[in-house]
Amino acid sequence: MAQASLNRQAIIQYLYYYAKTPNSQYRDYSMTGNLGGDCTNFVSQALKAGGWTSEQGFYRDATNWWYDFSGIWPGESWTWINADYFFKFILNRPRARTIGRVADLVPGDVISVDFDPQNNDGMEHTMMVSKKTNDGVIYLAYHTPNRIDVTFSEFYDKSPGAKFYAWSLLSSYK
Repeated sequence: MAQASLNRQAIIQYLYYYAKTPNSQYRDYSMTGNLGGDCTNFVSQALKAGGWTSEQGFYRDATNWWYDFSGIWPGESWTWINADYFFKFILNRPRARTIGRVADLVPGDVISVDFDPQNNDGMEHTMMVSKKTNDGVIYLAYHTPNRIDVTFSEFYDKSPGAKFYAWSLLSSYK
């Protein structure tokens, strides 16, 4: 298997370009109502722009991650668009490692959010670090709603009881 490498600058550029206006080359899940939103789809797009390669296979398998929407259903794996499936994918693949503190993340890293951990129903949101100031302030980019440069503390304050999982992306993987 070939070595893949991460281009954080490409991820950051993607976040800033498509945070407010979704990329028309991909489906937009922001209006899917009870099915969720566009957050994980947006993160997946940024990761692809940064060099993550596809893992082909059955669309409902948490070991696959791909997008190939050519008008035929399904056009993507559940790991590409679903926060909980994405969480399971990166938990079991050598592309990121979980770290204890969000404060240790850098731009391009990922945060998974479980808004109601007491229900044990998995992750409900995925977002990325868009920038980090010299004094350590973490800023976020995400979809549903489409936002860029929201401070982590602002998001945290609006999410009482949520559990956050900090993912440090590996610079390369096989």
